[in-house]
Parts: sequence; structure tokens; C-alpha cells
Amino acid sequence: MAVERDEDALDAAFVKRLRLPVVIGDIASGTTLDGLRLGSARALLAVTKDDMANLQCALLAQARAPALRVVLRLFDPDLAARVERTTGIYLSRSVAALAAPAFVAAIFGRRPEAVLPIGTEVLQIVDLRAEKESDVRTLEHRCQARVLAVGPIADLAVSPGDEMRVVGTNRGLMELARQVAPSALTARSDVNEHRGETAP
Repeated sequence: MAVERDEDALDAAFVKRLRLPVVIGDIASGTTLDGLRLGSARALLAVTKDDMANLQCALLAQARAPALRVVLRLFDPDLAARVERTTGIYLSRSVAALAAPAFVAAIFGRRPEAVLPIGTEVLQIVDLRAEKESDVRTLEHRCQARVLAVGPIADLAVSPGDEMRVVGTNRGLMELARQVAPSALTARSDVNEHRGETAP
């Protein structure tokens, strides 16, 4: 069952194809929630574009059906973290955090080898080619990233041309690349300039 505040916003063909019952109403309204039979529901997804409406819906639903599995869509990562800490709703997700791997892929000109959601953080595993002399201790100092392996020899030294596999947050990976593989950060800017675009 779905809830939609604006009847004109419904995709009639989609609703018909899925045989989806639709309630026209406000998900942040207790009256609307009372008509959804939450006691027999397996889960509730609050996924509108309004963080406060999603949060209010989740809290009202939790008060009515404490055992209900609730998933929130939240755009603000700090709010998502606070919600998990203070409400007992452990499935709040920040859209910005979940989208981070796509931005990392664009920055480094390749897809991450793996994405690891850890709580409200999203870690990416990325391969880089070293351009400067360094060592693992220096690269990891005050950086939210870790070097998993350095080739061809997995030791502490990093030499130009070495392939590196690293894991970290978006900010940590950019800082590590700034130290040892700066062209990974400028590649996107060069492409945008060639296209006559302005890099964000």
C-alpha cells in the first residue's frame, strides 16, 4: 500500500501494473497512518523528499506499532545519525551518503571496486596508481583512508607506478590521492574543461 499527498502526481500506469492500493493523504498525519493497518504491516518506508515529514511519519508509526520495521529516507547525514542514536530507528539512511560512491567514481575516473556501508558512513575501495614517492605511514597519517595493498611488493614503501588498493571515506580518499596521486583528482576537471564545462 502506498500513500500519496498529491493525486495528480501518481503514475497511473505504474500503480495499475503493480495493482498497488493507494491512499491519498499526508504521511505525517496520524489520521492517515491510522488507516494503514500498521499492526499487520511488515515494514513502513518513509521516502518523500521532505526529511521532517519522513521523520514525523516514522515516529508516529513507531508509536502505533513499536515492532514495525521502519526505513527512512533522509537527505541530511547528520540528521540520519542523530535519528539512529536517539529514536531506536536503525534504518535511517542519508541519500547524500549513499550516493557518495558515484561521486568518488567520477572523481577518480573509475568505479569503486567495492562499497561498504558502515552505519551512516559509506566506505569505498578504490585502485590508484602512485605518482610520488611516499610510504604507507605518511599516507595514512590523519587521513580517513587505509592502504590495503601496494604492488608489486606489499611493503611500506610506495613508489611512482605502484598500483595501490585503498579504502576510506570520500574525504579520506581525496586526501590520500592528493598526497600520492594528484592526477586522479584533476582528471575530471580536465575533462570538464575540454567540454567547456565548469567543474563543481
